[in-house]
Amino acid sequence: MKAILEFHLPEEESDYKDASQGARWHNLLCDLDDHLRQSIKHGNKKEYQAIRDWLNNKMLDRGLCLYE
Repeated sequence: MKAILEFHLPEEESDYKDASQGARWHNLLCDLDDHLRQSIKHGNKKEYQAIRDWLNNKMLDRGLCLYE
């Protein structure tokens, strides 16, 4: 199976960057989620749990999942 994305540059430069950098954004969010989870685990529950919940709810609202 192949998927080919085509963009009309320079008009769709922003869309192209979003598509081509998607994996990097995903990895960044995974790192952030892991950092929050570790912070919660090691005693900063109140401060970080609300942020982690907010992040996960926003992802769910958009149909996104960090770990499949």
